[in-house]
Amino acid sequence: MPSIDHEALVELFRSNPALAGVLLALIGGIRTAAGKGRVVDSNLTVLPPHQWRPDLVLIHGEGEQKQAVIVEVQLSRDSDKAESWPEYITATRRRHHCPACLLVVAGDTAMARWCARKLETGHPGFDLRPIVVGPQQLPPLTDPELARRCPELAILSTFLHRRTQYAVDAAVAAAHATAELDERHAIPYNDLIVRWLAPEVRPAFEEKIMSFPDNYVCQSDFAKKHQAKGRTEGRAASVLTVLRSRGLSVEAEHEERIRTCGDVEQFDRWLQRVASVSSPDELFAE
Repeated sequence: MPSIDHEALVELFRSNPALAGVLLALIGGIRTAAGKGRVVDSNLTVLPPHQWRPDLVLIHGEGEQKQAVIVEVQLSRDSDKAESWPEYITATRRRHHCPACLLVVAGDTAMARWCARKLETGHPGFDLRPIVVGPQQLPPLTDPELARRCPELAILSTFLHRRTQYAVDAAVAAAHATAELDERHAIPYNDLIVRWLAPEVRPAFEEKIMSFPDNYVCQSDFAKKHQAKGRTEGRAASVLTVLRSRGLSVEAEHEERIRTCGDVEQFDRWLQRVASVSSPDELFAE
C-alpha cells in the first residue's frame, strides 16, 4: 500500500498539473504547451488483461502541442515497478496519441541515482533514462517570493531537502507560500511541512514562524501551538515594556503571569488598559 508521503507527493501534481511542466523544463529541458494541463485516467490496461497503472498521467496542450507526462513517485527500490516504466511510456503514447515522457520523483539522493539508471530494452536506441527529480536536481527553494509563485514546487522542495542543511529555510519559504492559499490547500500543505521536518530542526522552524501573519493557516497541533506561542510572546513583551516604561514595579509573579498567558484576546484587553493602570495588579483585575 502506498505510504502517506507517496500519496501526498502525487497529490501535489494532481492539485497543480503545471508543476510537472515546470520540472520537465528545469531538469529535462522539455518544454510542454503553456497552460495548467489536466489529469487523465492513469489506467493503461490493455487486452489481453495486464494492468499498468502509473501514479499519475497528465496531458499538457492540445493538437500538435499535446504532450503526456507520466509522474511516478519512488520512495524505495522496486525493481518490478521500474521495469514497467518503458511500458508506461508506450502504452500512454498509444492511448492518448501523443508523445509521452516519464518524470520520477525520488525520495532522496540515493534513490534518485537508482531511478536514473538506464533501463535497457535490448533494442538499439530504445533504452530509457528517466527524468528524475531529487535533491540534486531541484535546488532548495528558500525565497518566499519565488515560493509564492508555485506553492506546490515549494512543498516539493521541502520534502526533497528535508534531510539537508536547507531544510528549515525551504520549509519557511513553503509556509510563506501557503499563507495566501485557501484552507482546502493550505491546511494539508502546512501539515506536510511540519511532518517532513526532523525533530531536531523543528525548534528553528518554530522560531521563524512565530512572526507569521494571522492568515498562516495551520492544522497540525505543532503548527497551531507554535504560531499561537509566537503571537502571545510578542504581546507579552509589549505589555511588560509599557508597564516598565511607566515606572511601575513589575514583580516576578507579574511577569510570569503575563508571559505564560496563552489567550490572545486577554492580551488585547491588557493592551487597551496598560497605559492607564496604576499597578500590574490593577491590570489583572477584571
